Amino acid sequence: MATVLSVTTFRPHAGKYADGLATVRMLKGHLERLGGKCRIVTQAFGATPLTLTLISENASWAEFGAMSEKAETDDGLQAFLTTVRANPTMDVVTRGLSTEISG
Repeated sequence: MATVLSVTTFRPHAGKYADGLATVRMLKGHLERLGGKCRIVTQAFGATPLTLTLISENASWAEFGAMSEKAETDDGLQAFLTTVRANPTMDVVTRGLSTEISG
């Protein structure tokens, strides 16, 4: 089975790094509750410095699909997203799905 990684990088608005981090931490909690294994990283040096990246991992495409379906109808996550979109503290820089290559 291929591990599926959903990777989203956010750039907090000026003066809003702490708010952005708090938002990403809350999103992480929602995704973990729905079945994702998540971590947050920040890039200190490179193409997107001082950004926040949320990585959500699922063991297979089937697990990723099941989590995605749950997310679409989860009242807690949808309410959170509505609130965040009404008063954004960061922008999405990149977003992608990747699969792990073994060996």
